[in-house]
Amino acid sequence: MNRLASVIALSLSCSSIIFSQDFSDEELARLLASEKTRVMTIQTLVTSGRSRIPLLLSWTERPPTGIDRMALYIGLCDAFGELRVIEAIPFLISHMSLRRVQMRPNIWEKEETAIEEHLVAAGALIKIGAAASNALIAIPLEQRQPVDRLTSIFIIARIGDPGARDFLASTRAQAILENYFAEQGLKLIDRRR
Repeated sequence: MNRLASVIALSLSCSSIIFSQDFSDEELARLLASEKTRVMTIQTLVTSGRSRIPLLLSWTERPPTGIDRMALYIGLCDAFGELRVIEAIPFLISHMSLRRVQMRPNIWEKEETAIEEHLVAAGALIKIGAAASNALIAIPLEQRQPVDRLTSIFIIARIGDPGARDFLASTRAQAILENYFAEQGLKLIDRRR
């Protein structure tokens, strides 16, 4: 029990340091990029309002030097999702297949909540909601790589915006056709053996 009390005290101490600091831009970038401080840093950003959003958005184009870019992008995705930053949608769409952990088995075999947590930009887009769904629907699926196509459909489906009904119905019809022709091809191959 003493160990648990120590962990709680340390966590509260770190939390109060982060919450009480008016940290520099460079320090904010480091805190967002670190797995250890990311959650508390994002809580601070949410509590403090939207004043730092322009800075966060600027890092999508020009990340600070000396900070691991991918780690910062993960932190930015998490922050944009929690803050529901509509202006970040283009960045999030361009990074929607960004994984929290790079070496992981097939994420599509996991539960939906695990996929959402692991694909950080996808999770952020889902939190943003209908505006993200509309932006994804506006990009033709044919223009995307297969993994981005699947990720787009996943995001739109998880948002569940009624405006996406026609898109999802059309996507399902296309998948049924693709499945039909794939089945026909397999039957033909099997008959030729």
